[in-house]
Amino acid sequence: MEDIVDSEKVRAEIEGQSIIEEYSKIVDAPLFHVSLSKFCIMFVMTFGLYQLYWAFKQWQALRNFYQLDAWPVARSFFSIFFTHSLFVYITEYIKETEREYSWHQTGYATLYVFLVVVGSLFSNLIDEDSTNILLWSLTFVIPMMVVLPLYKAQKAINFALETVSYSSNDKLTLFNWLWIILGTAYWGLIVFSLVIIALG
Repeated sequence: MEDIVDSEKVRAEIEGQSIIEEYSKIVDAPLFHVSLSKFCIMFVMTFGLYQLYWAFKQWQALRNFYQLDAWPVARSFFSIFFTHSLFVYITEYIKETEREYSWHQTGYATLYVFLVVVGSLFSNLIDEDSTNILLWSLTFVIPMMVVLPLYKAQKAINFALETVSYSSNDKLTLFNWLWIILGTAYWGLIVFSLVIIALG
């Protein structure tokens, strides 16, 4: 009987240790994982607002992993100043795993900054009374094009994380669905507004 109890204790300790080790690996993931399909859905349905959360999670993971003196909230809101360094971290971590991945980090980071700045300029310069359907369309299309460089970055991140354990993030949560519902209503309003302008 004592042998059985002892063996159960040993097995419990081993299982407990493996759980702790697995959890540690997840906690120590250097970057934020999200499936590419979920990333695109959340980006489009939140009209790009998801990029704020995305950038926050990336810098939060990097700060915890590398013990950086960084404030993730600030780096997410002022992402145009930190995107190049974020993409460098992605590439350098891949190198740390002794693997190669080509994705033109500087070019995509520059494209991201360019699209954000141009999109902001269009939004601020267009006259609210303007009936130019092309200009109005560009104020919506250009910000959505930001998804391209961020998609490439997330693809590189998912490759980087193949060598470690991380928290699965490929399914839509209840909170995600709430944002999708709100986003659907917002997109409907945008389409309706563009139709009204076109019929003008």
